[in-house]
Amino acid sequence: MNLSIDREVMRWFDSLFKSQNDVISINNFICKLDDYDKGMIGGKVISLGKYSTNYWKLEFNLSDSYLLRLKKNIHPLFNEYFYEELTLYNDDNMFTTINRFVIRVFNIVADYEYDVREEAYYINYNRYFVELCRGISYGNVIKLDYDVLMLVNSDDNIVFFNDENTIKLSLRFDAEMGEDILDSLLDLRKSIITSKIY
Repeated sequence: MNLSIDREVMRWFDSLFKSQNDVISINNFICKLDDYDKGMIGGKVISLGKYSTNYWKLEFNLSDSYLLRLKKNIHPLFNEYFYEELTLYNDDNMFTTINRFVIRVFNIVADYEYDVREEAYYINYNRYFVELCRGISYGNVIKLDYDVLMLVNSDDNIVFFNDENTIKLSLRFDAEMGEDILDSLLDLRKSIITSKIY
């Protein structure tokens, strides 16, 4: 199945700059612009999560030069972009980078399929992922793919990040309630991931 982040999410990130605030809420989602975290490289970090749950949080960093370019493109009185092509929404490279990472994580961890006869979607662990995780303990970092690493922080918090540490996807779940990482991925899927239609 071909999955993709909903491109409209990039407009939410643009709204941060247009509003000239460090935090905005859109529907049930919260977008933040923070100083870079010590684990990530320079600039600022944009994060996206949900108010109602903490199943997932997506973070990516923007360099100082990229931030400056976005800020200079905003009209000081009208809080709109001067040039629409100089926005996060229209930055194909940025969208592709974020999308590729999130979908790669999704596909490494899970098999997500539509059963035509049942007219239902099914999600299960990818066998490759299960094999890689055998014997892993808290605090260990393992490489899942050429550009996807995983850190198990606890029995209910797993962080995926790229080699450059410029993108992070944190997945949380309530293990005591019988939840697992698939619950986090399902919430992510329902929230910001769409099926590509050709």
